[in-house]
Amino acid sequence: MKFVYPLFLLQSIWSALVVGTNDYEQEYLALGAGLWRGTVHLYADSFTSQWMPLPFWIFGATQAFGPSLWTARALTILIGLAALWLACRLASDLGGREVGILTGLLIIGHQWVSGSTLATTHFEGLVMLELTGLVWALLWKRRRIAMLICGLIFLTKPNYWPAIPFALVYAIWQHEAQDWRGKWEPVILTGLALLAPVAFFADPSHWKILAYTPASSLVEGMGWRPWFTVMEPAFWRSDYSDGSVVGALQLFARRFWLWGVLVCAGLLAGGWKKVEHDTLVIGALFVWLLVWQFLIMGPWVKQAVAYMIPMMPLVAGQIAVIVWPKSS
Repeated sequence: MKFVYPLFLLQSIWSALVVGTNDYEQEYLALGAGLWRGTVHLYADSFTSQWMPLPFWIFGATQAFGPSLWTARALTILIGLAALWLACRLASDLGGREVGILTGLLIIGHQWVSGSTLATTHFEGLVMLELTGLVWALLWKRRRIAMLICGLIFLTKPNYWPAIPFALVYAIWQHEAQDWRGKWEPVILTGLALLAPVAFFADPSHWKILAYTPASSLVEGMGWRPWFTVMEPAFWRSDYSDGSVVGALQLFARRFWLWGVLVCAGLLAGGWKKVEHDTLVIGALFVWLLVWQFLIMGPWVKQAVAYMIPMMPLVAGQIAVIVWPKSS
């Protein structure tokens, strides 16, 4: 399985050298450097403030010795490598060495055709590592660690906040099923899951991000509204903002048809017999997050497909388990 990691590094380094920059990369590096210098406040009135701060702090730190695209991309590659390693180990534990290898190859293959966002400064590698770590902690009954990882997910990207209630409910159900560490454990788990959100919203200026959630009415009276509601539609309308759910599903099918074929072939070949409890939990988390992407994106629902990239280890592992017999 070790050959998977050099293959990922080879592909990522090549992509980092040839792929152009993107708006996420520019924002994370420029504003992140400003955060460290104390010259930027992400939730100031002069900013649209639809971001969470963790990626800005992490990637902004790479600019400590001056502007550098390469140090930031090197860090992104290392984060992606850590996520890949954890995904392969998790898949190997569930289905054997071959399943781990196939999981890694599926992730690398999709990375090659999806714009190589694990090779540019982007939130996707960070979320991929967090989600894979969350699954590992839940399945191996490290529930308190799982709740702390939920805090990192909260501070990284709002699109993946639905993973937090899923993980909390599963962890409490897991505790109740095993009567583990006494009656106060559910309270402790809930407290750990809420630690980051409570700390974040303790600063009233951070409430501005609620303008981009279903709770937007709570802050509208404070003058905070989503940026696209105060701009002329001509500035933000595109083929991706027509709100077409059918178009989004078609785009999803075009992007992931091969993965769907693998799943169907594996199930028809008897792969359903290999699906166990842990595999079902991972699959449920993937479906839960995927559905939420289509709900969250609103008029940009076609872009929901792009937000699947951090979830690749979840679905790749499922495919690998289904299509490859479990090692004895």
